[in-house]
Amino acid sequence: MALNTNARSGAGHKAFMEEAIAAHPDTDWKIVINHQSIYSSASHSTRSSTADLRANLFPIFDELEIDVVLGGHDHSYTRSHHMLGDQPQIDQNYDSLGRVVNPTGTLYITNNSASGSKYYTLKPPAPHEAFVSQLRVPTFSHVEVTDNTFTITAYITDTMEVFDTYTIVKDPSFQPPEEEQEDPNSGDDGETEQPEQPEQPEQPEQPEQPEQPEQPEQPEQPEQPEQPETPEDNSKQNGTMGEVVPNVELPTELDSNSQVKINVISDSHVLIESMVGNNAAFESALNTDRKMFAESQAIFDASLINVKESNSSILLMPGDLTKDGELQGHQYVAEELTKLQEEIEAEGKDFHVFVVPGNHDLLNLNGRDFSQADDVDNWREAPTVETATPSQFRELYYESGLMGNGEINYYAESHLYQKYLADIQQIMPNQEFVHGSLSYSYRVDIGENEGKKGLTIIG
Repeated sequence: MALNTNARSGAGHKAFMEEAIAAHPDTDWKIVINHQSIYSSASHSTRSSTADLRANLFPIFDELEIDVVLGGHDHSYTRSHHMLGDQPQIDQNYDSLGRVVNPTGTLYITNNSASGSKYYTLKPPAPHEAFVSQLRVPTFSHVEVTDNTFTITAYITDTMEVFDTYTIVKDPSFQPPEEEQEDPNSGDDGETEQPEQPEQPEQPEQPEQPEQPEQPEQPEQPEQPEQPETPEDNSKQNGTMGEVVPNVELPTELDSNSQVKINVISDSHVLIESMVGNNAAFESALNTDRKMFAESQAIFDASLINVKESNSSILLMPGDLTKDGELQGHQYVAEELTKLQEEIEAEGKDFHVFVVPGNHDLLNLNGRDFSQADDVDNWREAPTVETATPSQFRELYYESGLMGNGEINYYAESHLYQKYLADIQQIMPNQEFVHGSLSYSYRVDIGENEGKKGLTIIG
């Protein structure tokens, strides 16, 4: 389920997810993708807007028993503990391979920048963190899903070295050992900040959390904005990186009857090369917003090559595709994604791309053409460019055939959508920008499940 978290309403997201889950009662896994992570580790993690969004969303994820939430936005990597009631669930069961079995709570993954556009400094340790990393190099995550396992593996893009991997197993027959187990996935790299986590054994009290009707007490979450008082964040510049595992090769064969391989590219922030300038205005942009603008197109192109070579069947892009919503940038990204899809399908393989917009992608007033800014010194004085509207975004990525050749089903006629649309129009009359207007449902039937159960991606 893909949520446009530019919209802050928990009620709207809950209504959508309830409708989607009810329409697919046999789903084995409930996975959410959104742009703004609610459990991350860098500068966005301590903002009041993040605390508010977390307070709105985590009770819903808890109630609906969401398995995994994949996000971005904070330009650092975080794998949370499984969370329930805004509390880390430390007391879990693990099998002999170190995989968590039948965990309590939701796993939250924050992906770092796939293009290397910019990196945020890590904040001091927080209770929700199981593993955090700020390698300051482009990275991506590879996801494999079977009927009873979910595995995410995080790679350094240019070397394909693994720096984090984690597997969830669902096994109704599993019998946990009698002795208490330690979490083998919290990181033992010697330099991690995680040794503070032993304070968490108080958490076995958390089995009380399934009493979700107590969730209305959660408005206490706005206390979170007190976190910006931590001035030591600069001392954590290198953060907790974890030990880089020797080069691990991605699988080359896809058993279509047992697993689905997924790649995730987040926060690519592509600025096309024709808009890059060699002038003071461009340097001003670099100094104020530490993105790797000049290299972002080449890095994005290289990441798509990695996607193709990984032999995955699905690519998820949870927002901030472009630097600042430049329409030409979106046209380039959509064109390259279409080429990738056509190349893979020409080899006789199934491949599907799913994208959602991030906060940089739509109606952004900061879009600039720095190649035409030789006579100015400040980036704000550079010529503005056309930025994408929601309808243009929809046309480029959804209605062009990139995402299913018209097989995307919009919920435009649903009473929930119509009511939400009417409510927004009362607040923002005559505005095209309506959060939630890009909802879709798409079904991918694979192997023996073709026409039967398959995998449904809902957004």
